[in-house]
Amino acid sequence: MSLEGKASGLVIRQVTISQREYNELKKQKELARRYQRRLIKLEAELARLQKEKEGETKLIREILPVVDDFERAIKAGQRGQDCGAILEGLQAIHREVLQVFQRKGVERFESRGERFDPARHQLLEEPESLEGLLKAVVIEELRPGYKMGGQIIRKALVRLGRDQE
Repeated sequence: MSLEGKASGLVIRQVTISQREYNELKKQKELARRYQRRLIKLEAELARLQKEKEGETKLIREILPVVDDFERAIKAGQRGQDCGAILEGLQAIHREVLQVFQRKGVERFESRGERFDPARHQLLEEPESLEGLLKAVVIEELRPGYKMGGQIIRKALVRLGRDQE
């Protein structure tokens, strides 16, 4: 038996189906919903990856002048220019890299004189004891540490000594 009616110019019919057909349609509807949710997630992931790639490309463009400067310094060394000119070139390159870091929010942090913090410091040598480690301070920084947005992106490589307290 079917009922017919008009709503907004559309013909609506009521159809009788078996329980098995109803269950199959219900499964198909749920499957379509899952696929739709998955598609939305994948589209968001694709947008995130595209944005990330754009950021990486922008960073590479900012670093390319540094590579050019290194190549000029190497050529100057190969031509036998004096060490003073080469040193000035290397210092200019260093400043340029630090400027890129500054634009990206990357900061170097100091460690010398601080108490050892495993979240910020990487040890060059194994400590004699855990107790000694808790009382130790950084006496030498062999490689600086960096943070970005308050998050450590590279720990400082340090050598420890005893606190004088």
